[in-house]
Formats: sequence, C-alpha cells, structure tokens
Amino acid sequence: MGENEKAVINLYKFNDLVSNMDRDYKECFGHQFCPCVGADGNVWICTHLREIDGYSMGNLYDTKYSFEGVWNGQKRQDAIKSIDLSKCQKYCRNNEINKVLYQLKYPNKGGHYNFL
Repeated sequence: MGENEKAVINLYKFNDLVSNMDRDYKECFGHQFCPCVGADGNVWICTHLREIDGYSMGNLYDTKYSFEGVWNGQKRQDAIKSIDLSKCQKYCRNNEINKVLYQLKYPNKGGHYNFL
C-alpha cells in the first residue's frame, strides 16, 4: 500500500475469519433482506446463490409478475426450502443478519444474555 492509502477492517468480520466459522444459526433469515435482482429480470434468493438452479424466485419481465408477485410466489417458497447452509459461502452478506435474527428468535440458544 502507498503512503496515502489505508485499509478498513471490520472487527466482527476479522473475528469470523480467525474463528473456525461454525454457524450457530440453522436457517437463513437474511435472504428476506438481501434478494438479488439481475439485469435480466430474474430475482434470486440472495446474491451468492444467483445463477444457481432452484434459487430464482421469478422474473420481473414476465408480464404476469410484479415484484410483489415474485416475492409472494411459490417459487420463492421452494427456493427458501432448498437453502442448504452447508453449501453456502461462509462469510456471506447475510451472515451478520442471520446471527442477530437467530439470537432474537431463539434467545436461549447462544449469544449474550444482555444482547437486548
């Protein structure tokens, strides 16, 4: 790096990198917050699963669908059921969301007792 360049390191991401990255959560809650919409109109369950068969929730260019129709459609429900966390990227965009939401949904399954 040059003299005027600097790097920013998020401590929580660094801690994930140096740990063995065992996920405490057993399901993905984060997909609800970070879907991926492609230029081709396909709506994917998340950015890391885009272009993978079974994870498209529908296409916005189909005249029968709106985003609401895609979001509430059966293909989304099928994609959610097919998520296999063991095959997901370890440090995905949804990891921090999943950790927080899992602690909220299951407060006795880990996390700090004074979290909230």
